[in-house]
Amino acid sequence: MEKSLIQSPRSREFYRRLVAIVLVCFLPATVFAQDTSALRLAVISGMGAVNDVRSNMIIPTIVELRDNRDVPVTRGAVNFLLPESGPGGRFADGSRSSFVLTDRNGRASLTGFIPNQVEGPFQIAVEASFAGNSVRTMIRQYNNAFPVSTSARQSDSPPSASRGAGKSRKILPTLLVAVAVAVGGIAMIKNRGNGNTPPNTTVSIGGVSVGGPR
Repeated sequence: MEKSLIQSPRSREFYRRLVAIVLVCFLPATVFAQDTSALRLAVISGMGAVNDVRSNMIIPTIVELRDNRDVPVTRGAVNFLLPESGPGGRFADGSRSSFVLTDRNGRASLTGFIPNQVEGPFQIAVEASFAGNSVRTMIRQYNNAFPVSTSARQSDSPPSASRGAGKSRKILPTLLVAVAVAVGGIAMIKNRGNGNTPPNTTVSIGGVSVGGPR
């Protein structure tokens, strides 16, 4: 009689539901934790960073992978790909790509990146995948051969204006001294032609003093 009860359609449906309830309640929560029908990849650090190629100083580059419920994706595969030529660099092993797994916060860091000596802007391609889904993004950076401040290294614009300003500040005092010397020489020649003794005049420009001949 017990066998007939188990084989009845109503009993089989009851046992199917019972098994389903047991699976949902007692299997590890991680099995159902992440619905990856859509992924989102955000750049946490490194967008617009300026790399100092002389000292190999770089801003940390970090991305974060989340699912469509805004839950961090753990152990997602992230691949960082550097440009083939021009500004950019290589990783410590000489390759152009680096494969990293996201941590429990869904984050992955670009490690071992060494910028090359080619100055200019470039982009790092980033592709993340998990459970058959993938997402891509691009990170803009700049290789700079001149020292810049920490705030400038994290800026989104290349450091071109400061370099020109520095050259102008060096040229201006030299130009003013040359003009002062030329004017003093003309005045000396004119006074000697008139039989006068030129006064001993000293011109000071930006901490540099130029005096007439004695």
